[in-house]
Amino acid sequence: MGARALRYQAPLGIARNLGCADKKVDAYQRESGNVAAGRLATKRSFRRATGLPANITNGASANSVDRPDAAGGGITLYLSGYRSGIHQYLDRAAFTPIPVSSLSGEQVRPGNLSNNAVRIPGLENLDATLAKTLFVTERFRLQLRADAFNTLNHTNLSGLVTTINTNTFGQLTTATARTLQLGARLNF
Repeated sequence: MGARALRYQAPLGIARNLGCADKKVDAYQRESGNVAAGRLATKRSFRRATGLPANITNGASANSVDRPDAAGGGITLYLSGYRSGIHQYLDRAAFTPIPVSSLSGEQVRPGNLSNNAVRIPGLENLDATLAKTLFVTERFRLQLRADAFNTLNHTNLSGLVTTINTNTFGQLTTATARTLQLGARLNF
């Protein structure tokens, strides 16, 4: 998993261009009545992560952690093309359910599939923030901000169904969407 963050504060206003400290900027803005010349800042955060492990289970068994057998024979676990609109991520033919005993309600033997044998898809996410601080009076500051989560609207699929007995086995059922948020904060 990797993450990168970048923050930039724009040098706006006469005092900012001169490289003065924040106290001098505040004094300049109060004395001149230049309320709109507050600070403008941007922030971007990029995150990329590999998928987490997932455990394939047999939902027909009374024991919720019973696993099926791996079919073998060169059948790949993952299907290609799941990002192009087909959300079937795992190949059902790669897994063989084990019969369940009518007496105990559990599998007649343990499955040979290892624990956490598959991984869900990874994610890529870019968040951005644009903030403006306005100096209303000597004591009051108003911060206006706009936040965009998943700015590029990159589809990150998740919600892998790992219970082998269901009709939706191996499908990715959830996706992230772009979210915009506007906010205001009064500091005093």
